[in-house]
Amino acid sequence: MKGLRLDAMEQYILHNERVTIAQLQRHFDVSVNTLRRDLGELERRGHVVKVYGGAMAHAHGPLKPMPERFHSKVPEKRRIGELAAGLIPDGVTVFVDSGSTACNIIRGLKNRKALTLVTHSLTALNEATRLSGLNLISLGGIYNSSVDAFVGGSTYESIRHLSVQIAAMAASGISIRHGLSNNTYFEAELKREVVKNCKTILLLADGSKFDREALFSFCPLEKVSAVVTDRPPHPRYLEFFDKQGIQVLYPVEK
Repeated sequence: MKGLRLDAMEQYILHNERVTIAQLQRHFDVSVNTLRRDLGELERRGHVVKVYGGAMAHAHGPLKPMPERFHSKVPEKRRIGELAAGLIPDGVTVFVDSGSTACNIIRGLKNRKALTLVTHSLTALNEATRLSGLNLISLGGIYNSSVDAFVGGSTYESIRHLSVQIAAMAASGISIRHGLSNNTYFEAELKREVVKNCKTILLLADGSKFDREALFSFCPLEKVSAVVTDRPPHPRYLEFFDKQGIQVLYPVEK
């Protein structure tokens, strides 16, 4: 299928950073004309650039490796996860994305009953297997080490057929104008699919993500149901959240 080939080709180019036409032909067994059309579509996605004799990853700035992201702001992310877990009732289906902040919600779900967790994150899957009584659904796809998660056409297709009541999502950037945004195309595409059919969106993000705009927007800020963060947002955001009826949670210093 063309969609799966495009996803796989994009992943291949991003992984290798720069590839030749000959490499792509050998790897994907397609004609030069087909390859040129595919590269044109990938270039429009924004993460791949056609160059003489091949293609290369678009230089938007290096994405921090996932281990580095998981080990940054650990206390703040754990507090955010604990607060967010309090918003998850028994008996619902929850999607947890691969963001290093969102994964922290899982530890707080150990006493829930009849809870189903859906994720494409390998870290979230490993964390969830430690909880008893939890129904766990893994979204398959192509493993992407930069986000430590499975991505691609089959991942998107899987989430389209699932009914998710609550989504716990992180974001690379948050702004009133641009909404929630992400630095990777694959992640943003999957999050868009979740947002389409999910009524309750929980945004889990530390204060440094506000007033930042990443490359791919995936959710308008007004569609968020609750914001869980580590400190009071700027008054401009608090006013916006109040007008939109969006709940805001953050730790209260004693």
